Amino acid sequence: MNRDLTSTSVLPPLSSVSRIFSDTYEFYKTHWRLIGQILVVPLVFYLLLFLKVILPPLVLAIFSLVAGIVLFLARLALFSVAVEGETLATTFKRAYQRGFSRILPFIWLSILLSLAFFGGLVLFFVPGLLLAVWLSVSAFVLFNEDKRGLAALAASWHYVKGYWLAVFWRFIFL
Repeated sequence: MNRDLTSTSVLPPLSSVSRIFSDTYEFYKTHWRLIGQILVVPLVFYLLLFLKVILPPLVLAIFSLVAGIVLFLARLALFSVAVEGETLATTFKRAYQRGFSRILPFIWLSILLSLAFFGGLVLFFVPGLLLAVWLSVSAFVLFNEDKRGLAALAASWHYVKGYWLAVFWRFIFL
């Protein structure tokens, strides 16, 4: 879809920062149990690591790797919960299952994001910053629209197009 650069069409405004805060607060207030359940799992692993359980180095290394994987899965489960929003019919188990089902596309998307971001940084700081903001919602596109790889990056670019500065300030402020 090409946008005519000579037209004077006005983009609809983004939600205000205060509105974002109030919506986020209401979401957390409503779903705090589910979010807490998701976060307890990696917390237990890291508490055990923090307590420095006496284990042989190889077992400790494996346990640390498992803790990192569990934290990664918890992050994906939280994306799942955030995307489902008001239609949330999610349980702890479903959030982790949905997150696990997106693990490979998320890793691929993370690799593409890293290459784009660092490629922009090689050119200079400003292109890297521009790309970081333009591609910032690609993980949400992956979970919400099930677009993967370059399609998720392109959709993120499309959503932020025309709102770059507003999105940038919201990231800085929030």
